[in-house]
Amino acid sequence: MMKRLDLAFLALRLPLDYFAILGAGIAAYFLRFQTFAEFRPATEIISFPAYLALISVGALLWMGALALSRLYAPGRIRTLDEIGRILAGCSTALAVLVLVIFFRRELFASRFIVLAVWALSIVFLFVERMALRALQTYLYKKRYGNRAIAVVGSGRAAGAVAKELAAAPTMGYEVRGSVPDLSEKSLARLKKLRAEARGLEEIFLADPTVPAADLARLLEFSDAYQVGIRYNADLLAGRRVGFDVAMFGGVPFVEVKRTPLEGWGRIYKRAFDIIAAAVLLVLTSPLLLVVALSVRATSPGPVLFIRKRVGENGRLFPFFKFRSMRLDAPEDLAERKRHSERPGIIPKLPDNSRWVTPVGRFIRRWSIDELPQLLNVLRGEMSLVGPRPHLPEEVAQYAAHHKKLLLVKPGVTGLAQISGRADLTFEDEAALDLSYIERWSPKLDLSILFKTPLAVLSKKGSY
Repeated sequence: MMKRLDLAFLALRLPLDYFAILGAGIAAYFLRFQTFAEFRPATEIISFPAYLALISVGALLWMGALALSRLYAPGRIRTLDEIGRILAGCSTALAVLVLVIFFRRELFASRFIVLAVWALSIVFLFVERMALRALQTYLYKKRYGNRAIAVVGSGRAAGAVAKELAAAPTMGYEVRGSVPDLSEKSLARLKKLRAEARGLEEIFLADPTVPAADLARLLEFSDAYQVGIRYNADLLAGRRVGFDVAMFGGVPFVEVKRTPLEGWGRIYKRAFDIIAAAVLLVLTSPLLLVVALSVRATSPGPVLFIRKRVGENGRLFPFFKFRSMRLDAPEDLAERKRHSERPGIIPKLPDNSRWVTPVGRFIRRWSIDELPQLLNVLRGEMSLVGPRPHLPEEVAQYAAHHKKLLLVKPGVTGLAQISGRADLTFEDEAALDLSYIERWSPKLDLSILFKTPLAVLSKKGSY
């Protein structure tokens, strides 16, 4: 059950969104017919009362598009998710409005107003939702309206959940206590918490191995004392990211998904890679030309360093980089490890080694040497975001759990690159890349891409 504060904020979304859209419509009207009228006089002017009546009804229909984007789903929405839903809802409403104007030409035909309403509604809704979120977070921080919870479990997951929720009251929870299991003694402790002044409103079950008999007692406790339950579906040691349930012969079977990058996710990612890589190649083409000429002019040898790397499903592909090392640099893996500045199975020769050229030091420091990998992205061998591509001799040393890194295309950038770059050990890098594979989403890709320039500008190790 949601608390009164949560219900109040859920209900507030409706009128506040309506007035935000209405305000966007009114602002668009005055921008067109007053602010910009001097620069481009309007050929058709709709009276403000008539426009206000039209936009008042239109705002309700606009909110219908927002509802389809799940902006009114119960519970708190993550900030990036909320922004994405606002964009999707407003864009859907814009598409419908354009169709209506096309088929009913008696409506106002100002393209400026149509686009201004769309843009301003995104801005107004965003500001309104962020203000509402800030107010709710402030109240939670002051411990007003937080849900009183207890954590059940004795393993790593239970400790992590209790620690995170206790340290972050702005999430809206207050940890009142914890019990290691669902024994009679533990249930008595939960009953005592329920009877206290602040009460107990919800139980976080963080033990996926709870016996069926104990689970039945917990459900009875929930019904008897009106306490909600959240449970941790930590099946297969938390190494899978999603499940689909289908009925076969009347029996439910669970399909364990290895990564969200399946179906539409894979289609979206490939389309995004093609468009973004093409745009980046065009924008960086002057820099690419300057670097190519500099490499060619300052040291003998080819401009590009091309070597086989292991990609998706273990397939080899030619990996492109600007050459940053001299032709006499060691190629043998054992020799490279002997001079490496980093432990683990992936060696890295230091930038100040005698084999790195002066131009190479600069382009390696700023990761400019990796820009030709955009060609690998267009060719379908790499993605903009993904695990780091490794050499065949390095992959030959993978442990069994490392082989999941070959489930998706390697990336030009990734979680490892923005989380320490070459300063990470191989195990740390692999853990980050495996986490990316298991938690992939378009939002995560965008977040990594936006953070990559900051990682390059930082003083942490470059590859």
